[in-house]
Amino acid sequence: MEISSLYTDREQTLVKHVVLKTYLERFAHIIGSWCNSITYVDCFSGPWESRDVARSDTSFGIAINELKNASQHLRESPQRKDLRLRCCFVERDTRAARILQEFAVGIPDIEINVLNNSFVDAIPEILEFVKSEPDTFAFYFIDPKGWTGFDMSSIRQLLEGRRSEVLINFMSYHINRFIRVPEYAGQFADLYGRPDFLEAIEYSFSECDFEEAMVRVYCEELKKSGFFEYVGLAYVIHRDMDCKHFHLVYGTRNIRGLEEFRKAEKVAMGVMEEARITAQQKGPLHSGQGELFCFEEIQGRWEYYEHLREQQLKNSRLDLLRRLKEKERSPFDEFWAYSLQYPLVWRSDIFGWIEEWRKAGNLRIDGLNPNERVPKYGKNHMLVWLEPTKA
Repeated sequence: MEISSLYTDREQTLVKHVVLKTYLERFAHIIGSWCNSITYVDCFSGPWESRDVARSDTSFGIAINELKNASQHLRESPQRKDLRLRCCFVERDTRAARILQEFAVGIPDIEINVLNNSFVDAIPEILEFVKSEPDTFAFYFIDPKGWTGFDMSSIRQLLEGRRSEVLINFMSYHINRFIRVPEYAGQFADLYGRPDFLEAIEYSFSECDFEEAMVRVYCEELKKSGFFEYVGLAYVIHRDMDCKHFHLVYGTRNIRGLEEFRKAEKVAMGVMEEARITAQQKGPLHSGQGELFCFEEIQGRWEYYEHLREQQLKNSRLDLLRRLKEKERSPFDEFWAYSLQYPLVWRSDIFGWIEEWRKAGNLRIDGLNPNERVPKYGKNHMLVWLEPTKA
């Protein structure tokens, strides 16, 4: 795809928006098929760096577009479903909140509430707005500029209503730089919702690198605080450096939500690599460096992504294989839910391994009907490990 000039020097924002757009498209159709109302809450709305007067390059603009498309589709479907759409935009900056209010006036077919307040201070008003529509499903998008202003206790208040999901931009690159600095300990204790956050990270550090341990502990705390059944994450790589810039952390109580999040991640990863390559092409050319250097740098950008994916595939395959051997009989529903926790691991990878182990005579699938070739969620299929195999 062609990378829009709206996202020049904002490639990480582009990836984040692709995940949001792709996921909300499916979210709105799925939730709208059984629920009469959807409430989208943008907890740090901005707009901060928008370059489009129509605000198509903002999270709230993307959300409104996807929600409206889904609503129209449901209205024109055989069920003739009328989906009520509601949005709550929270922004502390007075000028930005004024822009939001002006934008909201031009959207007459959606109930929009703009709150000129900090996220934490606005929580009572957010909850009042959400609860004013009893038959609604809430989606919270938390996209701060740093690591303060969205402590775990505040998130817990929002997610007490079980009909909700959340997507959080966890600024892992910056957090990793400061999380062990004593003067910031109080801020990170609030972020994680526990004073012993560093000890918990150090404990997980024995199983993975520090940054991954840092994000893993946050995911565990979000899962407990939000009473979520599943929490998944996706990487967003830095535009200029071979490192993860931030993680998108997603919480849901439904396996289908996690499946759709993984699909959105896969779409965004392709966009991410194309955007990083485009950015790298522009960088050397603007600096007057040669074509050979440009090619080598571009190749390096792609290799970093490939390295991350190969690492995730190796680790996840070994982990899933270990679980199958230890349990001997694994309900496919449990296996599938567990496998969806891994970033950069797609459905085709997981089912490819299942088929590989089955053909090798190491795995049997019980419960399949004569016309079924692969296990499916919710069908009481069982994965039975027969004998050891070479990893």
